[in-house]
Amino acid sequence: MRKLRDAKKRIGRQGMAILLAVVMIFSSVNISAFAQETEESVSKTEENTEEITTEMPLETIVETEIFLETEMAEEAEMTAEFQAANEVEKAVAEYENQGVYDYVSRMYETVLERFGDTEGIADWYGRLLDGRCNGADVAYGFFFSAEYTKKNKTDDEYVRDLYKALFDRGADETGYGVWMEQLQGGVPRINVLKGFVDSEEFANLCHRFGITKGTVEVEKDGQIYYYANGFVRRLYEVALNREADAEGVDFWKTKLVNKEISGAEAAYGFIFSSECREMNLNNEEFIQLLYQTLFDRAADESGTSTWTEYLEAGVSREYVFKGFIDSGEFECLCGEYGIDRGTIDMEENGDAIYYSDQFVRQLYQEALKREAEPEGLESWKSKLISKEASGAEVAYGFIFSNECSGQNLNNEGFVDLLYQSLFGREADEEGRNIWINQLNNGMKREYVFADFVNSKEFEALCNKYGIEKGKWSRRKIDPSKPMVALTFDDGPSIYTPTILNCLEEYGQSATFFVVGSNAAKYGDYMKRAYDLGCEIGNHTYNHPDLTYLSSWAISSEINQTNQYIRQAIGIDATVARTPGGSYNSTVCSAIPTPIIMWSIDTLDWKTRDTYSTVNAVLNNVQDGDIVLMHDIHSPTIAAAEILIPELVRRGYQLVTVSELAEYRGDGMQAGSGYFSFK
Repeated sequence: MRKLRDAKKRIGRQGMAILLAVVMIFSSVNISAFAQETEESVSKTEENTEEITTEMPLETIVETEIFLETEMAEEAEMTAEFQAANEVEKAVAEYENQGVYDYVSRMYETVLERFGDTEGIADWYGRLLDGRCNGADVAYGFFFSAEYTKKNKTDDEYVRDLYKALFDRGADETGYGVWMEQLQGGVPRINVLKGFVDSEEFANLCHRFGITKGTVEVEKDGQIYYYANGFVRRLYEVALNREADAEGVDFWKTKLVNKEISGAEAAYGFIFSSECREMNLNNEEFIQLLYQTLFDRAADESGTSTWTEYLEAGVSREYVFKGFIDSGEFECLCGEYGIDRGTIDMEENGDAIYYSDQFVRQLYQEALKREAEPEGLESWKSKLISKEASGAEVAYGFIFSNECSGQNLNNEGFVDLLYQSLFGREADEEGRNIWINQLNNGMKREYVFADFVNSKEFEALCNKYGIEKGKWSRRKIDPSKPMVALTFDDGPSIYTPTILNCLEEYGQSATFFVVGSNAAKYGDYMKRAYDLGCEIGNHTYNHPDLTYLSSWAISSEINQTNQYIRQAIGIDATVARTPGGSYNSTVCSAIPTPIIMWSIDTLDWKTRDTYSTVNAVLNNVQDGDIVLMHDIHSPTIAAAEILIPELVRRGYQLVTVSELAEYRGDGMQAGSGYFSFK
C-alpha cells in the first residue's frame, strides 16, 4: 500500500495509467499460477488429510488460519485501491484538454491540500471549458470554499497559499510584506485575492494552462480603509515631519472612509494646523512643503517662482493651497489612495489679487520709472479688484498724473511710454511714426491715449491680467444719460467741414462712412473728424451692391478705401456700412469689421428737404438709435446744424457708433449687422 502511494507520487498522473496496467497484468499471472499450485496442493492434502491432521499441532493450524485470513484482507484492500485508481485514470483519459485538467487538479492540491475527487474535477473542468467560469473564478471558489474556510488559516498562511496556488512559487519578502500590511490594515481577504488574480504573474500562470484569466468583483470599503490609512500617515510624515499617532490616524482615516471629508480637506487640516504653522516657514519653504505633501515630489524651479510671486503679491497661503489641490497632479495622488480629491471653498479671488498687482506694478515701472510704494500699490489694486476702476481708468491715472507729466516727455517719448505701459512692448517703427505724426499735426495726447486703450492689443493685455479694460472715449460720456449716433454716408465732401464745425462747437461726435473716391480727395477732412473724436467707417470704394459681388471683389472694395483711410488717420476703418444696406453671408464673411445699419432713415437722399430730415429725427429719436444721413447734400448739412444743438438741448449725447455699442450694448462682432443699441 505504502509502496503504491509512493510510486504514484513519483510517477505522476500521466504515468499512473501505465503503472496500473502493468501491475494488473502481473497480478493476473501470479494469481493464475497461485490457483494452480493451490489446486495441486489441495489434492495432495486430501490424500494425506488423515496424516496431516494426525501429525500437525492445533496451535499451528490456528496460526495458519489467521495468517491466511490476514493475507486475504490485505489482498482485498489492495484490489479496492487499484480499482479506485483505475476509476480516476479512466476519468483522466476522458479529458481532452490536459492544461485545464492540471489547473483544476493543482487547485485541489495547493489550496485544499488533497487530491481532487472525480466529480469535483469534472465539474470545474466543464465550467472552464465551456466558458462558465475563468481562472479567477476557480481561484475564488477554492479559497472561499467551506472546506478551505474550515482550515482557519492565519493571514500569514493565507498569503503564502495565494503565492503557491496563483503564482506557483513561494512568497518574496517585499510582496509578502505589502499584502500582510493590507490584511492587518483591515483589507478583506477577497480584496487581496483580487490583487493576486489581477496581476501579470497570475495572467502568465493562466496562459501556461491555456485558460482565461478573468477577475473577481469586490467591495471597495476595505481598500478605502487601507489606503486612507496610508494617505493620513504620509500627511503626518511629510506635512508635520513626524510619526503618526494612532488616535490621530483613526480620526482622519474614519472621516475619509465615511466621506465626511475629502482628501483636500484632510490636507488642509494638516497644513494649516497649529503644529504646522509653528514651523514658521517662509514663502519658499511653504511652497516646497506643498509640492512634497500634495504632489509627492520636489518643487520645480518655475513652479516655485510662480507661486512665490503670488504670495509676495499679497495672495494668501490658503489661496495658493487651493491652486495645488485643484490641480490634476493632486487628483492623481488622491486616486492612488482611492479617495475623493474634493476642494475647499474660498471667498478670496487670489488670481485677481495677483494679476491686478502685476498690472499696477507694470504701470509704476513703465509710466513712473520707479518701484511701487506699498500704499499706492494697495490703493490701485483695491480699485481694480472691487471694480471701482477699469484698466483704462487706472492707466489714465498714471499716464496723466503730475508725476508722469513732470517728466516733460516730447511726442516721441510719449508714444514710447504708451507702447511700454499699455502694450507691454517696444514700439514698432511704423506704428510709432504714425502716432508721432498725429501728435506733431496737433492731435491731443488724450486722444492718442484713447486710441491705445480702445485697441485690441490693450484689451489683450487686460485679459492677460484678468482685469476689465473698461469703456473709454476721447470725450467724457455719462452712461446714465441718453445717447444717439448720427451717421453720414458717401462723403467726405465740401459740405463735411460745416458739420465738423457744429460738432466741435457743441463738443459732440458722429460717424462718417466714407467712399474711397471721396476719401482719396478729402483726406484732411477725415483727419480733422478723427481728431475731433469722430469715427471713420468704410462705405466701399465704388458704392456697388455688394450682394452681386464675389468675396474677392468685396474685399477689394473694402481694402481700397481702407488704404485712403489709413493714410489720413493712421488706422483702418473700425466699422463698415454696405451701400443700400444690402448684405448676405458672402458679404458678412468678406468684411472684417462690424456692419452698421440704422434704426432711423431720414430719407434725406430722396426728399432733399431740410425740415423733412429734421422732423424724421426729432419725431422718432430714442436712446440707442442710429440715424442715417448723407453729408453730400446741402439740405442735409442745414438739417445737421439744427439737429445737433436741439438734440443736445433735449439731453442727448451725440456719440460714435462704437461708443454707443460700448455703453448701450455688449460691443460688436466682425461680420455681424447692427441696427440700433436700444
